[in-house]
Amino acid sequence: MQNLSTSFSSFYSGRLSQILTQSGRFLWRVYRTGKTTELLSFIGWEFLYKIKYYGPVKTISLSDRPPLTIDAAGKLMYASASNAKQPYRVEASRIDWKYRFTDSQGEVWGCEFRQNTKLLRVQDGQTPQTVWTFPVAIRSMHVTNEAIFVCAGGILYRSPKVTTTFEPCFS
Repeated sequence: MQNLSTSFSSFYSGRLSQILTQSGRFLWRVYRTGKTTELLSFIGWEFLYKIKYYGPVKTISLSDRPPLTIDAAGKLMYASASNAKQPYRVEASRIDWKYRFTDSQGEVWGCEFRQNTKLLRVQDGQTPQTVWTFPVAIRSMHVTNEAIFVCAGGILYRSPKVTTTFEPCFS
């Protein structure tokens, strides 16, 4: 019986030693990086939250309107019939958009998930046309009235909307 209690206490004393060593290393790294104030603020906030100091406050309030629902016909409507305003129609897209932007003229610009190196343009709901193919995947894009900016491979490309020839402007 003595042997069992000795092995039990040595197991937990070894674990406690590891926990204290790792905690000390963590606190030393927090101090070295100048994040001590941030850590103490976080611990204080968590403590006050646990003792329910803040009370039952709604932290997120998006809208006073009732939630939306989709009916069998694909119409997006308010959940309560008394608040039903104009129903919206939800339709599946033929294109698997990764990024999609609509400019002020109603043209849609973007790229697909499966062909994420090709910049596409859709005019008047027609089929997408490939405008430009980049050497690597498109990471982000921004469309203005005058120009299109595309970031691909750490390089920012710019093109005037009238020519759609992309040139690197920042790397």
